[in-house]
Amino acid sequence: MFQLLLHPISDLRPLLPGVDLFRLGRPVWPTPIARRDFVRSSGAVLPRLQGVVDDWAGEDNFANASLTLRLPDRFGQQTLGQDTLASSVGHVFRRFYSSGIVSRYETGFRISRLSDAKLDAMGTAKLLATTTAVPVRLRNSPETFPLLNAGTTLARHYLAASTDRKSGGKPQQWWVAAGEPALLVEYAERDAISVLPHARLVSSSRVGAEVLHHAWLEISGQRLSTWLLRNDDPESSPTELRKLRIHLIRLHTERECLRLVLEAALQERLSNTVPQADALKDYLDASLPMVTRPVSHGVEQSQLLEVARSAWSTALPGQAASFAALGRQVGDKVARYIRRSEAIAPVVTQIFGDKVDTHIQMGNVTVAGDFNFVTAQNIQNSFNKAASSDAPAPLKEALKDLTAKVAELAKQIPPDKAEAVSKDLATLTTEAVSKEPRKPWYELSANGLLEAAKTVGAMTGPITTAVKAVLALLV
Repeated sequence: MFQLLLHPISDLRPLLPGVDLFRLGRPVWPTPIARRDFVRSSGAVLPRLQGVVDDWAGEDNFANASLTLRLPDRFGQQTLGQDTLASSVGHVFRRFYSSGIVSRYETGFRISRLSDAKLDAMGTAKLLATTTAVPVRLRNSPETFPLLNAGTTLARHYLAASTDRKSGGKPQQWWVAAGEPALLVEYAERDAISVLPHARLVSSSRVGAEVLHHAWLEISGQRLSTWLLRNDDPESSPTELRKLRIHLIRLHTERECLRLVLEAALQERLSNTVPQADALKDYLDASLPMVTRPVSHGVEQSQLLEVARSAWSTALPGQAASFAALGRQVGDKVARYIRRSEAIAPVVTQIFGDKVDTHIQMGNVTVAGDFNFVTAQNIQNSFNKAASSDAPAPLKEALKDLTAKVAELAKQIPPDKAEAVSKDLATLTTEAVSKEPRKPWYELSANGLLEAAKTVGAMTGPITTAVKAVLALLV
């Protein structure tokens, strides 16, 4: 099993007046000179061993980052985890990629389990929690921290490493920011692991087989977008698997860096003066299509975008008007992108030590419980369908409120009852947001929710109120 953990890094300096003067002149990303350029306190710029990548700029070369992140002494001789999770580690690399504003650090290593016993979904989640918690440190620093939480430290390191010390400038920490990490796991049947809890299958014509799943993990408070890519399916092409792997890594990096740029712009940290305003427009014109188009760089990515979208901070809604200075066309694209990113309800598997739980995030409401896959999926889809529909705002809000209350009810009743309740919710939501809601269908589903609520006294009132609020808007 091969594990690659990536930390997106957004370099905002090209969008700030005068700040670019503080940067070192080399390397020039995305076109550094391999084997001649280097990143200070990191390593030399090297070409990819498997050759160039035509689809994405900045993927042909990387800077060796072995000097940046230091792993425990004799790491390859250590055993991670215990019992059935016990694993050895080998083939470790640390790399830095950049195309300018968009950068990332990658840490990859091969994991060999010492037990032949197959791990179930929860066991696989715990294994990944163990391997991403490897203690690391920066060069010449004794302080260690979990690899998963290295993003902010790496961003600060890159800012210092790429600043011209003779310029006299005083770099601000926010000039280079870290996004949320992502994990890509390549595995084969012999690795004896299972698909993660609440993972969603993603069809990909790129590899010609159903080998890709996505799940959200939260490990010790850090949310982690996680891809599982099976690499031993006889229908899969190794070349196409490699292209898909790079696409997944770059897609996550682009989305996180875009989020960081937009947040900086909404906080009025970026300049509206020429040429920085033009640079921001050019960046948005290039970046938005990458993370919104159904097909990008030859990959059909509709499902990739759907399953891996993450909710925006609640501080952002309503502020899209700040992009009016960008011009109507770009500003409208940004506003639509933010609204789509907010209209989701991710199902997240939380891991704290040996404790594993599930929570569903629905706007400002988070409901935690032991949901099975079908129940969680129906609740998630109901919220997403309501939030992204063209229904009137009052109906959308009423449906989202009902979804949150049904989720709270579902965690308090037996799994089979919870699944039935979630199906009633899904049917009611589908009918409610349709152009011509069918009254017999949504009334039947509404009655099912009301009957289920009677089994939990404390939920009878809230569910009844929420159901009546939706029905009143459908009359």
